[in-house]
Amino acid sequence: MPGYVLLFELNQKRMPVFDINDDLLEKLNYDRNSFFKEFRRSSLALFSEETLPLIKPCFADACKDKDSQDIEIQLKTKDGLKIWFSCRLTLLRDFQPEPLVLAVCEDISSIKEKQAKVDAQSSLISKTKVELIQELEYERFLKQITNEFYEHIFEADLTNNKLLTHGSLHDFGIKPNSVENYDAYLKFLVQNTIVPKSRKECLKTYSREHLIQEYKNGKSQLSLQCLASDQTGKNTFWLEINSRVFLNPATDTLRCIIYCRNIDEAKRHEIGLLEKAQQDSLTMLFNKRTVETLIDELFVSSPKNAKHALIMLDLDNFKKVNDSLGHVFGDKVLVEFSQEMRKAFREDDIIGRIGGDEFVILVKNYGSIDTLQNRVKQLCARLVKSYDSYLEKYSVSASIGVALFPDDATNYKELQKKADNALYFSKGHGKNTYTFFKKELAYDNSYIFHERDIDALINSSTDGIGKYAFDENLSILYYNSRLLELFGFDDRGLSQEQLTNTLQNVYIEDRAELLKVLRGALSHKSIFSHTYRIVHQHDGHLVHVRVKGMYTEELHNSKYPVFYLLYTDVSDLARQNEIIAMQQKEMAIVNDMTIDLIYEYDIASGKFSMLGNDEADLTKGIIPETSVFSHYVHPDDLRESNQKLVFDLFDLPQETFVKELVLRHNERGDVPVVVYGKHIAGKDGKDEKIVGKIASREAEVKAKQELDVTKRIMASLNTIATLLISSELGTFDERLVKVLAVIASSLNLDSVAIWRIDSNDKNEVYSTCLYSWAVAGMPKNNLIRQKGDLSKEEGARWYDTMKKNRSFTASINTLKTEKDKNALKRYEFFSIYMLPIHIDGSLWGYLELGDATQELDFSEQQIGLLKMNAQLISLSIQERLKK
Repeated sequence: MPGYVLLFELNQKRMPVFDINDDLLEKLNYDRNSFFKEFRRSSLALFSEETLPLIKPCFADACKDKDSQDIEIQLKTKDGLKIWFSCRLTLLRDFQPEPLVLAVCEDISSIKEKQAKVDAQSSLISKTKVELIQELEYERFLKQITNEFYEHIFEADLTNNKLLTHGSLHDFGIKPNSVENYDAYLKFLVQNTIVPKSRKECLKTYSREHLIQEYKNGKSQLSLQCLASDQTGKNTFWLEINSRVFLNPATDTLRCIIYCRNIDEAKRHEIGLLEKAQQDSLTMLFNKRTVETLIDELFVSSPKNAKHALIMLDLDNFKKVNDSLGHVFGDKVLVEFSQEMRKAFREDDIIGRIGGDEFVILVKNYGSIDTLQNRVKQLCARLVKSYDSYLEKYSVSASIGVALFPDDATNYKELQKKADNALYFSKGHGKNTYTFFKKELAYDNSYIFHERDIDALINSSTDGIGKYAFDENLSILYYNSRLLELFGFDDRGLSQEQLTNTLQNVYIEDRAELLKVLRGALSHKSIFSHTYRIVHQHDGHLVHVRVKGMYTEELHNSKYPVFYLLYTDVSDLARQNEIIAMQQKEMAIVNDMTIDLIYEYDIASGKFSMLGNDEADLTKGIIPETSVFSHYVHPDDLRESNQKLVFDLFDLPQETFVKELVLRHNERGDVPVVVYGKHIAGKDGKDEKIVGKIASREAEVKAKQELDVTKRIMASLNTIATLLISSELGTFDERLVKVLAVIASSLNLDSVAIWRIDSNDKNEVYSTCLYSWAVAGMPKNNLIRQKGDLSKEEGARWYDTMKKNRSFTASINTLKTEKDKNALKRYEFFSIYMLPIHIDGSLWGYLELGDATQELDFSEQQIGLLKMNAQLISLSIQERLKK
């Protein structure tokens, strides 16, 4: 069935046409231009002379926003023909810029023709015959007419609760029921055809009791529109159910004919027009006018004990994102935040967009204040997003104000005004927070808080509140348990010293700036915000806090101004900012990168292609023969979810990225590199790819590692000196082994040992291990190494080097134990580094550093520090030998 739709402007005298759909234009044999030329200013000539007087009262009722008006009218075609239509008139109040009247029409010309035939035949019946014959004949013909237009029809005797006839139910996918009881049949029909949420209304409307009572009240015809479904429940459609009750004079019983028809196409078209009029076109939330109407209707219909909450929400920093990244991206942000709001609230809560980045949420029957506050707090946390541009990262959050129905107001405009005031209090005090409206609140910078407002302050303070005196050390006068937890104090509270000197809890580098802010706010008596670091009392780590502060009119000890601080832990945000700064620093060096590889990654196919730099060593062993670049990336840098996506920053819509990772080089092992990438969008969403360049970080990493080793060696010197001179830390042998352990730990070595050089009666030089420390699996005690363990050339160089007071590096692959000199502990690789130990100017032995995982190689500065370790050990052994 085609849908015929007319839209009229709100003018009761002329009824000008605002729009008409193509189906109705074709039905009336008009083209669009000629139709609007004739009826744009007035549509009165469109109606037949017989039905024009009928349409005007219905149109007037629709304009007054009464219930939808149903009427049968005749419209004239361009050729002068008249066509009968059944129309439903509905006022579209929220249509912009002015309301419109919607007419959804159905062609009933064929029905009218058949009714005319019935009327003509009925007129032939003598009026002197029994009126019963006329009534029954009319009903018989009526059933014949409706059978041609309705999917399911049945007739019932309401007085005796008896089903007389029923039509086909095949369109619903069910078999007809053989029951003859009307009540049972109605229940069966509703359970098998109507969706659950409409069943109760349908059963009530068409119950025998209701139909009979409505007939007695003068209403013989009823109509109901509801959603129906087939037997599977998967396919739903709109169904119109109509009923007509009449009296059978022969039996003095009430009969009823109920007939149904599928109106899915027309109904969905009507709903679509209504939704478009009610929704914000970008976010698909309710628009401003609809929000106001729905909320006011809810307030009017709410019982006395109902409790609702109005939440006003404004996005923080949205303008900066919109200006920097473009309005198209800004629209995406608005849609993303709208979706988050939908997820955070129930389906029947009212959510709307009332301005550019302003939203309103009506939480129905919120329960307790604690429950509501937790939901608002979770909403604040949920609405924090970050977005990247080429060299900057933007953070968008939400400031929230809350007002309660009926405590704060009983209509939308008043409640919205108070929630809006609370919102801008949040906006002016740090953003990304929420405030509940209080009658005592004032919203300008001259406002001074009083003691009675502490509860209200706690509402918007996530992590603690404190009341301070602005004296020399910022004495604290009041605090809550959350502040103790934030600062790392136990539940017993603060000592007298801690009460009178809270300045010591502030990180020393941030104290001067905090005092400066406090003095400035005091001079202007203004509300202020500040971010600084406090020292956690439990383990000493730094906690980043954001405080909102305000002074009172009170003076502590009649001398010192008093102020409140509301604390929020922003450590996570601070860490995020540090990461952003690091990324910006990395981006700054991108243009100075020495390019080793240029790559291209096709997003659709996942294929990598690369071009090397002939002058760069990195490319000689890294360019793969296949397009699966992940084969050449270290496993730690691969995404677990998709091994083909090499870099975890390939997630769009990020436009650019800088990433450090490790490549597996064919010749040089693991090579640290920095990867730069840029997303290139193709035409029509196709041919998207990422292109970029890769540069080696070997030199940079090596320099950092050398600096780290140097720092660790320097740090170990104090510990070693303390161990060697402090007899209370153990015996000399115990302390010397601890010294070796400290040296091994500072350099990540497998073993450290002290060897004494001796010679046998054949004048062969050998060495004996006096002290050693080694990791598990390494031989520890009484190791013997002869010159034969090294190559002949290395052995000679070893002894000559030691005599010349120089260090020596060598690689060996065997170690012998004294218990079983024939047993060899073999290593594929074992690197040793030896430092001479001199006693009274003569070569006494050497300090040996050993490792099986790395080739020992030290810078000149590191060798100098290691020699200092050897000298400390030499002096200690010399003193020991003298004793």
